Amino acid sequence: MKTIVGFIIFSVFLFCGVSGFSADNVKSDFAVYSVYTGRGAEDSALKECEIYINDVIFSTGRLVQVEYLRKMDALRKAGGKDALDLYSNASLDMELSRYFVLKVFVSPGRSALNISVYEKNGNHFQRKKEQTIYTYNYKNLPPRAGLFALEYVKNMPLTASVKKEGRDAMFIINRGQWSGLKPGKYGTDAGEITVVATTRFSSLISSKNSLPGQIAVNIMPETESIDKRLKNELLENDNDKFGIDRALKKRQGPIKESLIGTCIINPGANFCFPVYGSFLSTEYLGIKKAEQHWPGLIIATAVFGGQLAAVPAKSDFSADFFPWIKDSNKSSADQRLQIALWAAIPFTYTASYFDQMSWQFEKKGMLPPAFMNHDCAAALMSAFVPGGGLFYKGYRYTGWLFYTSELSLLSYSVYNINEKKGKYGFAALGLVKAVDVLSALVLSPSYRVYEREYGSGRPSLDFFTAPEITGGTVAGLRLSLNF
Repeated sequence: MKTIVGFIIFSVFLFCGVSGFSADNVKSDFAVYSVYTGRGAEDSALKECEIYINDVIFSTGRLVQVEYLRKMDALRKAGGKDALDLYSNASLDMELSRYFVLKVFVSPGRSALNISVYEKNGNHFQRKKEQTIYTYNYKNLPPRAGLFALEYVKNMPLTASVKKEGRDAMFIINRGQWSGLKPGKYGTDAGEITVVATTRFSSLISSKNSLPGQIAVNIMPETESIDKRLKNELLENDNDKFGIDRALKKRQGPIKESLIGTCIINPGANFCFPVYGSFLSTEYLGIKKAEQHWPGLIIATAVFGGQLAAVPAKSDFSADFFPWIKDSNKSSADQRLQIALWAAIPFTYTASYFDQMSWQFEKKGMLPPAFMNHDCAAALMSAFVPGGGLFYKGYRYTGWLFYTSELSLLSYSVYNINEKKGKYGFAALGLVKAVDVLSALVLSPSYRVYEREYGSGRPSLDFFTAPEITGGTVAGLRLSLNF
């Protein structure tokens, strides 16, 4: 009965307009001010960043951005000794709780967006947070700005104003479906409340306690889907700018062309030029003026030589060189080992090819094929080729470590297959393979072009110019560390 009465009261509030809160007069919480430079591309990016920040924050249901025309009108009316003073006065006039200031930095081949957040403290605003976002891909500025905004609001509690008190301890608050509220019980800083009914921007609640003019509801914004969407956009931008996929799509597609290069071109080249053919095969995927990765070629040559010579050397080269020929100097275990080693030679060629391709991507500032799904692609490659996923993500020496470890364990297990230690060898091989695949799945790509966008932990020094918020331009050297 109490719920029915509550619905009736809520309906009367809505139809009569006494709730004082509707979609037409939602109170604005924040504004975004961009420091434009007069350069078209930069100003366009600033505008996009402003849109992303507004959309992301609004999507979380925590803060409402001020309308554009109202903001421009407030800026025209507000006075101030400089731009920052102007923003502060305009925000005070609009009764905002905070505002963002966006600035663009420019340096050769690199762009940056500086975001400052000012929050209200009494009758003035104080800077509470500042971050400079660096990128080598101009298209990444807006989604990176969106991720900054998401990080800013993701732990922000839901504050609501109590707008109207009704009978039977019923209240109207100015938060509703947009903020993630739905009928049910919620904890607040003023005790437990029950949400009886909701509209987009308001809710009818009941409480056993007398509520203050503002309460904080214990509900966090849903940010996972927004975070995933923005990070996918970053990856798409980087893959479009730095990835080899664009060129391969004009042929038979990145996956098919990669398979052709790995399974047809590379084995053929290695048949003619063992090991070195893995370098010659790199140009099939469109790598121009490829450079040899000599450490990888040396490692591959040593492994290849060991596969050919291990069994003959074991018998002081008295055993027959070919694995399908058994003689008195070659035991059954020796022959099994020799067959396994020769059978693994194509995998050595493949590992060498992956090593050379990884080196080309690093040197040319490119990203490998199918990079949009790099974690799954790397795990799949390691499942078929020992260390394959590590090569794919740029960890060439780690890839060789896994390859030689798994090849050694396989050789040991095959040689001792009729003994208990052979079973232990296969178990160890399975464990190492699992670590190999897991490492390929979870490790972040190590390519320099990727680390520049997502952070590597290494410091960088560069020259920059930037517009001052008070007017003019400043230039200097900047030492930065991504984390």
